[in-house]
Amino acid sequence: MAILLLGALCLSPDVSLAQDLTGRVAGFRPRVYAITGARLVRAPGREDRRGTLVIRDGVIVAAGADAVVPPEAVIVDGSGLIAYAGFIDADAGDLLAEKAALPSPPGRPVNFSRYVLAATRPDNRKSLTPQFAAGSALHLDAGRLTGIRQQGFTSVHVVPDGRIASGTTALVSTAGLPPRESIVSEPPLATFALRPPGGNGYPSTLMGAHAHLRQAFLDARRFARHRQLYTAAVPSVPRPPADEVLEALDQVLGHRRRPAFRVGTRDDIHRAIAFCREHKIHPVLLGVDSATECLEQLEKGRFDLLLSMRFGAEPKIRPESSPDKLIASLTDPLKVQHDKRQKWFRRVRGVGRLQRRGLGLAVGSRGLKDRGELLREIRRAIAHGWSVSDALAALTTGPARILGLPKRLGTLDPGRLGHVALWTGRFEDSGSRVRFVLVDGVLFEYSKSAKPRPSATSGPAPPATHSPPPPPLPRSTIDEPTRPSEIESDRLKRSVTTGGNVLIRNATV
Repeated sequence: MAILLLGALCLSPDVSLAQDLTGRVAGFRPRVYAITGARLVRAPGREDRRGTLVIRDGVIVAAGADAVVPPEAVIVDGSGLIAYAGFIDADAGDLLAEKAALPSPPGRPVNFSRYVLAATRPDNRKSLTPQFAAGSALHLDAGRLTGIRQQGFTSVHVVPDGRIASGTTALVSTAGLPPRESIVSEPPLATFALRPPGGNGYPSTLMGAHAHLRQAFLDARRFARHRQLYTAAVPSVPRPPADEVLEALDQVLGHRRRPAFRVGTRDDIHRAIAFCREHKIHPVLLGVDSATECLEQLEKGRFDLLLSMRFGAEPKIRPESSPDKLIASLTDPLKVQHDKRQKWFRRVRGVGRLQRRGLGLAVGSRGLKDRGELLREIRRAIAHGWSVSDALAALTTGPARILGLPKRLGTLDPGRLGHVALWTGRFEDSGSRVRFVLVDGVLFEYSKSAKPRPSATSGPAPPATHSPPPPPLPRSTIDEPTRPSEIESDRLKRSVTTGGNVLIRNATV
């Protein structure tokens, strides 16, 4: 693709955009870019077949077919390419320093040889670090950022994990600038997990983790009230302690910071919702592997989900092992294999159902090898009925809204940050490649030999939704032996609401 330098740029022959320049360099830097001739996907379901995008100082100032190119702009020829708003990875941890220093304020010592500890210490902070800020422990490795950009991602939501209260998150750009210039928003969320941290000390059980966090929240309420009374100089009120943990939790209880609870199973989801209802807070749910098993409750609460896309390989049905042969391990009974396969399909096809139920949705790469694998899982869900428009929303406008930046990220409209990725084709096409990435005023070029895909140069825009493919025909198991077994699905109460429009009563189907 030809890149032309106009105006003042003609005086700077050393500016090279063909390299992957990570970070700022000394000397002249262009301030204005104009992407011309590209198909602009302005937002999910809204496109310009051919238009111009003007970005000044990292912010979009004009977009559309009538946008005027400033004379000083660096022109990026987008002919045959598709411009998307930069994707947002909504749940990741690989940009955190592996050995980040966690806050561990010393507590009051207890003389166990003289006194019996009949109560939990008020300063017991095991696995509670809500004051930890992910933005203070970033590890923006240049090679890792390059791999992220090559998949079209311009922002990563860095989420700390591993403790009952892990700390606050940070939204980081992938431009490769220093951390102080890379943080887009901090802190969007405060993260929690109702699970024991491990070890021999309290809390070491699921019940203990619940009790530990509940007590911390109750202490935070009391701490906030205590501080109010002391500030008002109420007589006989002693001086409250300085406690960063309780201050951080008070921000959550006071609705000044949004909580996010990491959940996996159906029971995890129920526990987190019940816990938050008790403390009158409305959480974002992280992970949510079993979201399709709790559709009614999630829809009722109108929760936002930062969804895990770890589908794994499609389970295959294998014939049971012959009892006459000596083998290392037995295959699962056919009933169990079919149940695993049904659960897999239910989860892959259920992603689209979450958005149709009105739930806010974003997707993240946590647990996956890289962002390329995340895109492969998204394409797999699209192949099983997830609409392309909804999938694009889960990568752009969905996370932008959940993280509190709907007017800064997610679309290619004036006023938004100039986070743009130019693809050789539709992102849902596995053969498409990222050609250019523009983020925070830095232009990166990749895949020089990649040619525009046919979908990028011709044909109407895809519809916002499309009908899912018909379900596969049942596999014949007439000659296969069966083994009596009970599985979890046999004991689940089936929901009456299925999303269909026909209800049959008192009949044998």
